Parts: sequence; C-alpha cells; structure tokens
Amino acid sequence: MKKGKKLFLVTLIVSAVLCLGAAPPEIAKYSKEIVFRVGSSKALLQGKAEFIDEENLNVIPFTQNDTVYVPLRFVSDALGGKVTYNAGKVPLTLSLSLGGKKFGFTAGSTSVSIDARRTVMEKPAIIENGRAFVPLSFVDEITGKEVSYESGLIFISDKAQIKPSETEIGKIKTELSVLPSFETEEALNEYFSEMDEKVNRFYEYAADGIMVMEEAEAFADSAPRAEMAASAAAAEPAMDSAMNGAAAAKGAGSAEYSEVNIQVAGVDEADIIRTNGKYIYALNSNSVIIINAYPADKMKEVSRYNFHRDIMPLEMYADGDKLTIISNEYSRRGDYLTNITVLDISDIESPKVAREDAIEGSYLSSRKIGDDVYVVTNSYYYKGKKPVFFAGDTEKDIAATDIYCFPGSLSYGCLTVAGISLDKMNEEPYINMYMGAGSTIYVSQKYMYIAEPSYNYDYNEAIDAMPWLGRSFADNNMSTLIHKLSLYDGKASYIGSGAVNGSILNQFSMDEYNSNFRIATNDGRANNVYILDSQLKPKAEIEDIAPGERIYSTRFLGNRGYMVTFRTTDPLFVIDMNPENPQILGALKIPGYSDYLHPYDENTIIGFGKDTAESYGVAYYLGMKMAIFDISDVSNPKQKFVETIGDRGTESDLLYNHKALLFDKEKNLLAFPVTVYETEEDAEVYEYGAFKFQGAYVYDISLDSGFEKRGEITHMTEEEYKKSGMMWYDYGYSGGDGSPAIKRIIYIGDSLYTLSGRYLMAHDMYDVSYISEVELNE
Repeated sequence: MKKGKKLFLVTLIVSAVLCLGAAPPEIAKYSKEIVFRVGSSKALLQGKAEFIDEENLNVIPFTQNDTVYVPLRFVSDALGGKVTYNAGKVPLTLSLSLGGKKFGFTAGSTSVSIDARRTVMEKPAIIENGRAFVPLSFVDEITGKEVSYESGLIFISDKAQIKPSETEIGKIKTELSVLPSFETEEALNEYFSEMDEKVNRFYEYAADGIMVMEEAEAFADSAPRAEMAASAAAAEPAMDSAMNGAAAAKGAGSAEYSEVNIQVAGVDEADIIRTNGKYIYALNSNSVIIINAYPADKMKEVSRYNFHRDIMPLEMYADGDKLTIISNEYSRRGDYLTNITVLDISDIESPKVAREDAIEGSYLSSRKIGDDVYVVTNSYYYKGKKPVFFAGDTEKDIAATDIYCFPGSLSYGCLTVAGISLDKMNEEPYINMYMGAGSTIYVSQKYMYIAEPSYNYDYNEAIDAMPWLGRSFADNNMSTLIHKLSLYDGKASYIGSGAVNGSILNQFSMDEYNSNFRIATNDGRANNVYILDSQLKPKAEIEDIAPGERIYSTRFLGNRGYMVTFRTTDPLFVIDMNPENPQILGALKIPGYSDYLHPYDENTIIGFGKDTAESYGVAYYLGMKMAIFDISDVSNPKQKFVETIGDRGTESDLLYNHKALLFDKEKNLLAFPVTVYETEEDAEVYEYGAFKFQGAYVYDISLDSGFEKRGEITHMTEEEYKKSGMMWYDYGYSGGDGSPAIKRIIYIGDSLYTLSGRYLMAHDMYDVSYISEVELNE
C-alpha cells in the first residue's frame, strides 16, 4: 500500500483456521456426537469444529429463564433432516422433517404437532436472530437420541449420559472457542513474556518512526492459536430511556419515585443512591445506609451495613429485597480487587451478606439487565502471576483455557467480565477473561460493546502485515477497537470485533439501533461518525466533520444523531443516521458548548455545558450553560431557551456524569448539583470568579417558558460559607465531618432528597422549602 493513499475502515475479521491432521484424542472420541458449547457459534460435528451458521455467527446455544435453547436447523442438517419456514403466517410457523417424522412448531408456543398427534414442550420454540431455537429438553423427542449436558457442553448422542473428563471438557471448550485461548499455563506465561518484549520493542520502533514488517509479522503470529472470527447479528433496537423522564410507579406503602438517569431502557446503571419509593439506600464512606424516607417529615435511619475499612463502596443496584454493591479493595494478594456484595435486606433493620464475590482488577463499569448483573474490570498480569477470582472467601484459579485474546489488542492488560444472576444465588460468578483492555462500555439489552483505544504509531509499510490492527494511518495514530459480547442469563460470550478511526469521548459516543452499531470519534484532526452492521463490518460513514475541533458531546436517538464540537463556537450538528446514506441535515453555531445532551422529546434536546467568550482568537469557558434546542426543522436547529449559571470556575458533576441529572418531563422538573463561582462585573474573560454556592439548583422546565428556577438547596453551613474564601473544594473533610457537597438529587412523591457526604436532606418539590434531614456520619 502506497504512502498517502486513503485508507478505508477495516473490520477485524480473521477467518477461522481449520486444524490440519488428526484431531486430538479427546476430540476424536466424540466423532459420532453433535457437541455444542453454550455461548459459542461453533459445534463439533464428526469430530471437527465448524460454525453453526456461517452466514450469522451470532447463532449460538443459549440459556433463557433456566432453559437451554439449541438451534434447530443445525441439528436437523446434521442428521439429514429439513426445516421449512412458513414466513407468511403470523405467528411464524415452521416444519421439520426428520427420521421419518414431521414436526410442526409455532414461534412463541409450546404446542408441537408430530405427524397426526399433538404434544406440548416444557418451554416454547422461539425465533432469535432470525433463526429457530427449541428447548434442549425436547431435542431427544426430535432426534430420537440421548441428550447430555455437562459444564456448558451439550452432547447429542446414541449413548446415554455422557460424562466427559475434566481434560476432555477443557479440550472441547478450547476447540469450540471463537477467540484464541491458551492450551496450558506455560503457554500463558510465554505469552506474557513475548508481549512484554514485543510491546516494548513496538514503542521503541514507534519512537524512531520505524516499524519493520518482520516485527509486525512476528507480533501477529504470537497469538497462541489463529482461530478468531469477527461477527455479530441482528439485535433489538435499543430504546433510549431518558425521553419521558425517570419516574417509577409506586408500590404498597410507597410513593412514585425517580430512577437513575440511564442511557438504554431496560439496562440499569449502578449509582450511589437508590430508592424503592419508601426506603432510600445511600453509600457514604465505607457504609451502606438505609433510611426510611417516606413520608419525608418522618425520615429516619433504619440500619446501616459497614464494610471493612480497606473496602470502599463505589455504586450499587437495588432490586426488591437485595442490594448489589460494587466496591474496590486493596487486596488479599497485594492487588486491587473489585468486590460484588449482595446484601439481603428482607429484614430491613438487619441487612446481611447473601453472597460476596471478588474479581481481580480495577472497576471499569457495570450494568444490570433483569436479574443479571455484569461487572467489568481491567487488570494487568505478568509471567508467574496466576489469574484467580474469589467466591466468598474461596480463591478459585482461572484455567489458561478460559483466558482469551481480543484480536488486534496491543495491551498486555486483561479485561474481565463477571456475571452473576440474582435469582441463582448459589451459582458462582461466570467469568470471562480477555487479553486486552477496555476504556468504555456501551450495553444494549442483549449485547455489550467494549471500546479499546489503540494508539498505532506504525506506518504504511506495516499495514499489510498487521490487518488484525484494523485501520492504521499515515497521518494520525488513533483508532478504536470494538469488541462485542452477547449477554444472556448472567453469562457473556464473545461475538466479534471491529475497528474505527479515532477515539471516543464516553459511552454516549456509542449506540445500537436496528441491528446496527453507531459510533462517533475524533481522530486528532476532525470528527467522524461510523455505522457498522451487526457483524461490525463497515456500512457507512461521515468523516472530516468540523476539522480542527473536537467532540464535546454526542447523543444517538432513533434514526438521528446529535454531535456538539467546539473550538471557538459550539456547532450542534443534526445527523440523519440512515445506515445506507448518513448525512448532516443541519447545524447551529452558537457561543459555548454542551458536555451532555439529554432528550426532552423527539424534537427537543437539552444541552448542559459551558458558556464561552472569545478574546484575541482564544475561547475561554465561563459559567455553566443550559440550552433547549428545537430540532423540529432538522435543517435549521434553533436555540429556543438558554440559562447561564455563575461565571468562570462554575462546575457541575452533571457535566461529567449523567447520573447527576434529575429530569422528569411530566413534573416539569429539572435538578442537578452545582458549584457556583461569580466574577466582578468588570472582570476580564480569563479571570476566575470567587466561590459563592455549592448545592443543588432546582428548575421548572417547559417548552413554553424554558428554565424557571424553583429554588436552591445547600448542605453547607453559614459558617462554612464565611470561611470558604475565594476557592472551595469538596475534599479535606475527615473524622466525623463528611463533605457537604451535594452529589445527587432524587424524589419520592412530592419531596426532593439531596445526598452529600454529610446529610440526606428532604425539601418540598415545588417551593423547595426544608422538611427534614438525616445525618449520615456516625
């Protein structure tokens, strides 16, 4: 490839390499069986691994509601049968001819016809990713064979109750892995040694502007096995949760209450405060505090659970009589651990640990879908360090065969995805470990996308030797690898990988819609939007948006995308995300920028960011800015209302963390924490203001009147304001005094509750008058 030639986006697809020669004896033993691995797009047939569906590699056996499902067509084809779809009917029906019998299934129904008679399955047949699946418990009836299930492996055989050895299980799982894994612990240690040497040499060459092809080829060959495939499949559209506010219906003895501001409907995100409309659960220092909060005038602490002083709770989920708390610990082996603690709060006055697991590494993020919690960590390993996890106090080794390599990754870090199911409290966490690292995750109801930055200082001569790196650039050095995992029943399975030019800003830079993946990046020169298909192959793109500027916020909502870039002004771009022909529909250029975009309705966006002023060609950020944008005319977006708060130095957690926003469209309610600085009237634009306020601002918001301030809430004392001086910081509080900086605002009924390190305080939602408080420090 010649220098200067424009490079197009390359998806990381490394075709599976079939092993030549005789199969290992542990595999050859099962040459007469059909063997599936739950979560894998491969199966053993006649002793050889092959893809279940080469056209749709997301067709995998999976579990749903304690039921294992297997793909019907693969079983039928393997045994000489034939499947026919009657696609014109609703609901969809299908027929199977196998072994002299004719079966009739209806999607979503347990009823089955077998020749002239009817019978009932335990669970219904379903259509998933465009393919028919049947419950494993009915496969013996279909095939006339014996069915065995062992350690995530499914055997369809003439033999009854197959019991493979641990060695055989390991070999079969390795054979059916889509990603390369390690045959032995020695191979893993050798990989660490080679990675250390090659990464060091890579950056040594990069510093000199040299990357020779021999080195690139050697690095590409250093993976333990060349058996990778990048793929994915159709996914349900991810519905944005924020459009209609965050209200939850009240239960018995409780009131309507606010939920955490999340990105995707049905995909919960952990936070430092939760409520069920009666009780509030709050994290403070190393404690979980449970407060009877409704009604607000009778608010009182009910109980608290104190973690060990070496454990710091980070955030949590609340679900019925369980709290799931994620915490950091500096650990039993001298490393960082991420703990997952489930508290049983059925006795609200005496919370007890129901289960406790720990994963090595620092916490990256987590999500909760139904009863399933997925926790992601980053860690680093080296030769001789044995990967482990903890189930309770029991240390468990992670076998080398269960550690996989993300394609294209230059990191010798390790990303771990742990899944637990809150309805299966006795099961150990399901652990997936991948050599590679993640910076950000996006999660839809079925898939997790892990973004891994790749700073590629290589040159064009190395491109052909390193296709697994995705796109390499002669004129810039940033790309993002995207790894896609399927999520089901507390388990995660690798689907495939892709790559795009540039780096992302945060989780809102990514989105899944109608089976496609959308991502916005900045490559150091300009900004880009890419659309990848369900297999993470490039489908469409808009590149070179706003050259010389960088992205400050992005939001994808349905078939539109919104992007804010900034250098001296704030262009808000409205983008048609048509996967066949994306295009910029309109743009609005105004002073300032938005760090976070929140939907008000389908034609209105709220922006939160900073006001700015230009002086001698330099843009200076000033106070906090809120704006309501009317995008009903996509070719001519307008700023309908604007509100500025304070001057240079004013900050809000909302600008960095979307969970700090309380918004309810039906109640015309908007609230967030803010630290306000104000300057003198004759101050220069570059001068910082003096500290004036820390707390929460509460607004009325409507499309008729814009922003109307209802009131302010602070947890600081008058004495603290007098002592604050020009600057104020929310650290330095120790001993019995927690920080009074308000971090979150929620509501129950008609009461607002604000959380700081010192208080949980209640105010009236409408006139913002004080009601009561609970001191959080013992």
